[in-house]
Amino acid sequence: MKRYCFIDFDDTLVMGVQSWVLSSILPALLKEHDIVFDAEQFNQELLKAIEASNQSYALEEIGLNLFKEMTWPPHILKTIFNEIQTSYQPILYEDAMPFLERLLKADIAICIISNNPHAAHDAPGLGLTAVVQAVITPDKEGVILPKPSTTIWTHLQNQFEDIDVGQSFVVGDDPWSDGAFATAIGLPCFLVDREQRFRSLYETSPHVWVQTLGEIPF
Repeated sequence: MKRYCFIDFDDTLVMGVQSWVLSSILPALLKEHDIVFDAEQFNQELLKAIEASNQSYALEEIGLNLFKEMTWPPHILKTIFNEIQTSYQPILYEDAMPFLERLLKADIAICIISNNPHAAHDAPGLGLTAVVQAVITPDKEGVILPKPSTTIWTHLQNQFEDIDVGQSFVVGDDPWSDGAFATAIGLPCFLVDREQRFRSLYETSPHVWVQTLGEIPF
């Protein structure tokens, strides 16, 4: 039997759209429009939006609700979606490859499990397919559903019969996706919160929170 690390793609290994918008695009647009806001209120509304995004694919509606609560002009959201379409490119976090190499040195197999249907396409260009066993994403047939659905776990167990369930673990960034998935399949979970956006959940969460991949022990 073998120890496995089941790791998320966006905002865990790679700066995903969400983190890219929050760190680069949104601050610039708010500054451009001279918008001042309450940071704590924004963080609370952001958490609601992230949770909602795990229950619905209506991302534009979720974004509009967030903007409504913050009393921001909705036309800014249109600019954000345009920027995503024209400018976003996935980039590995600096700690991603060192973490994966550390896993391999510890003889821990790595599988990327992502709700992003583009992850399998993007992974080779980022050098990830050279170090991981597989990149698993939801399929068009609906056999593998997005996390927190356990259908991806059923697929993994069928594909890799040597999984040591007692020693394997999940790494992600989203408590309502990665965390809920790990809980459902009975594996421990490390959640990377680089900007500490989820800090209000730390005390009540059953998962281990870290700020970088390098902090994860194994």
